[in-house]
Amino acid sequence: MAAVAEARGRLDEAIELRESSLTLISESTEVTHPEMRAAMDLLAGSYMTKGNHDLAEHLYSQVSLELQGSRMEERLEAGQMMAKRAEEVRRLRDLALLEQEEVEAEKRRAMENNPSLAEDMHLGRTREHLGALLQEQSSYSLAGRR
Repeated sequence: MAAVAEARGRLDEAIELRESSLTLISESTEVTHPEMRAAMDLLAGSYMTKGNHDLAEHLYSQVSLELQGSRMEERLEAGQMMAKRAEEVRRLRDLALLEQEEVEAEKRRAMENNPSLAEDMHLGRTREHLGALLQEQSSYSLAGRR
């Protein structure tokens, strides 16, 4: 059900379902169990899709730590995979932050180059709002000429 919700763009619902599933699974299995790892992996993926990289990284790191030092080869490999995923989440988070900083810098440059735009942004005026004001103003001008 969570996969269907996520595919339909209902990410919050998908996360809620995945969290409920994880809670149910955790009552009877440990983090080292493949089913539990799969549930945590799916939930972390949903968190990443939502942009909540910190929670995704935490889940992957938690599983990785639990599996470190295991005597079972399969668990060691799973732990290494989860550690790699945690690292990938950190990389994606850093890229998202860089992109956000670039967008903010571009906005600042646009405002520096156009002081009236800076004033409009400061006053909360949007392009649509300004367009409506201009249209309203031209309507008054036309009405006054008649």
